[in-house]
Order: sequence, then C-alpha cells, then structure tokens
Amino acid sequence: MDKQIRNKLCMLLTSIFLLSPSIILAQWEPNVRLTYNDSTSQLCFSGARSAAAFGDYIHIVWEDWRNGGGSNVDPYYIRSTNRGVTWQPEVRLTTNSSNQGFPSVAVSGSMVHVTWSDYRDTPYGHEIYYKRSTDNGVSWGPDIRLTFDADTLDKYRPAIAVSGSNIHVAYETMGFGPREHIFYIRSTDNGTTWSTPVQVSSAVASNKYKASIAVDNSDLHIAWNDDRFGTNLEIYYVHSLDNGITWSPEMRLTEADGYSVEPCLAVQGSKVYVAWGDQREPGNMEVYYKYSTDRGINWSQDIRLTNSSQTDGCPSIAVSGPNIHIAFVSWRTGYQEIFYKNSTNNGATWSSDTRFTFDNNTSSHPCVTLSDSYVYVNWYDGQGVTWPNFEIWFKRNPNGNLGINEDTDKGKLIPNAQLAVIPNPFSEFAVVVGRENDNFIVSNVSGQKIGVYKGNQIGFDLPAGVYFVIPKDRKVTPLRMVKIR
Repeated sequence: MDKQIRNKLCMLLTSIFLLSPSIILAQWEPNVRLTYNDSTSQLCFSGARSAAAFGDYIHIVWEDWRNGGGSNVDPYYIRSTNRGVTWQPEVRLTTNSSNQGFPSVAVSGSMVHVTWSDYRDTPYGHEIYYKRSTDNGVSWGPDIRLTFDADTLDKYRPAIAVSGSNIHVAYETMGFGPREHIFYIRSTDNGTTWSTPVQVSSAVASNKYKASIAVDNSDLHIAWNDDRFGTNLEIYYVHSLDNGITWSPEMRLTEADGYSVEPCLAVQGSKVYVAWGDQREPGNMEVYYKYSTDRGINWSQDIRLTNSSQTDGCPSIAVSGPNIHIAFVSWRTGYQEIFYKNSTNNGATWSSDTRFTFDNNTSSHPCVTLSDSYVYVNWYDGQGVTWPNFEIWFKRNPNGNLGINEDTDKGKLIPNAQLAVIPNPFSEFAVVVGRENDNFIVSNVSGQKIGVYKGNQIGFDLPAGVYFVIPKDRKVTPLRMVKIR
C-alpha cells in the first residue's frame, strides 16, 4: 500500500475512534450455542433471571427435557469461569424423576443460589425447592424443600434475588380464584434456614403470576401480572424497605387499555426500574418501562421504548451506574427474534434497536446480566434444530457497560482518609461506613482480584487472611483489611 494512502487511512480511523469510540469499543461478539441435545432446553420467563454474574463467573440455569420429556423435566446448570470465553460441562441439578421446572439463579461472591418448582412430594401440586453451591458452582448441596402446603395449590415460577447472606424468593400459587397469590420467602443465613412464606398480594380474587423480584441491600421489590380487571392484565407491585419484614400495600403500576404483561425489575440504590410488554394499542404489543427514584414510593409515567408496529415483549432489564440495558423478543421480522437496546444517560435517550438473532426461528426469553464493563445476554433458540427442540444461546459485549466509573452521584467519591472498614480485623464481614450500597473490589496480597462486594458485606465468604479493598470507581488508594479465625 502506498505510504500516503496508508497515512490517510490511519488518520481516518483515528478520527472515527475519537468521534465515536462506541463504534470501536461497544461491540457485540458472535452468538454462542451452549447446549447440544435432542430435547428441549428452555429458560424460565425473562423476569425470573435465568443467569447471574459475579466477577469472572457466569451462571446459567434452565429446564431440560432430555431425561423423559414432559413427565421428567429437570433444572440444569452451566458456568463460565472466564467471562464467557469458554464454558464448562452442563450439570443436572437434580436426579429425581418428576417434573421440575422454572429454575431461577442468583449469586453473591462464591455463593450460587438456585430455586425451582418441583412435583416430587405431593399428588396435588408443585412445591418450591432450592439448592446452593458455596464454591462458584463446583459442587452443590442437597435439594431443600421450601414450601409445605398439603392442599391443591401449585407453587410455580419462583424468582430469586440475593444481597449478601440474605436470599429472597417470590413465587405464585395456582388454585381457584382468591387462592391465587404472590408469596415471598427468605433466608438470612445463606440458605441454611428459611422463613415461613408470606402472602404479599391482596385477597382480591384474580390470577396473579410471573413475579419478578429485585433487591438492593435491605430494599426488596416485587412486581407481577394481575387480571383482576377481567381480561385486561395489569402490572402490580409491592416493596419492603426492611429486608422483607414488612411490606407495602399493593400498587397498580399500569392503567392502560390492553395487556400489560411479564414485568422485569431492576434496582440500584433508591432507583427502581420495571420493563414489560404492553398491548395498549390494539393488535400491537410494545416494550414499555417506568422508574422510581425514591425506592418505589412514587413512579414516573409509562415510557414507550419500541415502535415496531409489531409484537415486542418479554423484556429483561439490568442497570449499572448511568447505564440501562434491555433485551427483548420481537416479531417484527415475521419470526420471534432477540433484540437489544440501551441508555447510557439514565434513560434520557436510548439507542436504536439492535437485532441479535437472524435464524428465522423461535428465539425467546432473553436474560440480560452485567459484571463490571461486561454485558451478557442469554436466551433459548430453535436455530439449527427441529421444533420443538430448543437450545441455550449466549452473547456478550466486553465493553458494553462503560461509564460505570464516573461519579454520577455528586459527592459520592470521598478521600481515602475518610473511608473506614469496620470492624478491622473482622471475623464474619466488614462494612465500609457511609458506602454500604456501593461496590468494592477485593484483592489478595499478590494483587489478584478476589471478587466484588457490596459495602455492607465486604469479604463475607473469604477465608482468613490479609486483603485490600478499593472502590469500584478506582479513584482512591486501597485499604488494607484483615480477616481472622
């Protein structure tokens, strides 16, 4: 190539990068197929979180029909230890020969928590089960039954969320009329013991289902579908601001004509977000969202995010700093495909819709997950297989969550001298005073990153030793802390 031409090309590429760094950095990598079998591998609905990520680890769960079809559905699990570059073998989480579906997963440090709906114990209906791994999915504890109702109530579609050692599960019951409700159950000791289930929906006779749950520190948020107004499904919501001890009255979040279905929640501090599919225009469903800036007490107006004039729905939402990410299903191409869009300025403006799948087949139930600058999306897909066989697929963007190091909250970053880890030394966990809701990176004495922790649960799962803690914004020097015992 001529030297003059080469120089001009370099100048052109440099100018493109300077003007639009997102063109270079914010690139989605190719779709990756994770499962290969001759039966259906299917994710739970988008609001229940089929994936969770922490540091370098990604955890995905699904229901699988390979061991007997509809009469023997099992929860399966797969993980990556290097942010999705490679994946380890699939793990069947139960070996019981019954119908076990709708798995949901959450992670905190090296603790991985999974819940599902299980038919093994009663001729009347399903119960909610749970199991955990304390070593990032290497080994798993026993199946633990969480509900014990000796009646005809089915317990379905559990959704799980975790903050430190507190695990929160919301699920639906299916019976007749006033017996169909949203229930909540929790553990405050990493899943060792569990509370008695609490009904968080009102006694109004209606179908209440597909609950989504989100947690930040002690703030809990639950949303669900509700048809108490006949065939017009709406989104209802409750919250607890004391770690699930007491609950607010129900709040109706949507009041438009037409269906409002499949809510998905995300929370960051006092900000709460919910996305859903909305059919307020006859024959046309679009993705809507709304937000609260005061812990779910007051809410914005409904905001329309898609305008395809076709069916868009099943949204999954995740939030980090000023970034909001939404993956959803669209029928705009004549087939069920996965699309994505995001905002990098707290929802003030949104990107155009990005299409992820091009297989002219059924692609559904996306789940968007974040870890540091990485954005992950997984879904199930009929590409390359014969219906009704579906497989699990995955996609990532290593630089799709940029801007999280910016000081978006005035006064949030404080000098190192004002940071205090208490107690220090500690035996269980430490707290960064005044920054309990922020994220901190913990490293060992060799400088190796151990994990990212909330400021109110620093080092809760670490062995004894010397560590260094630094805010995730990396704008102060590391603090030394010591875990004893």
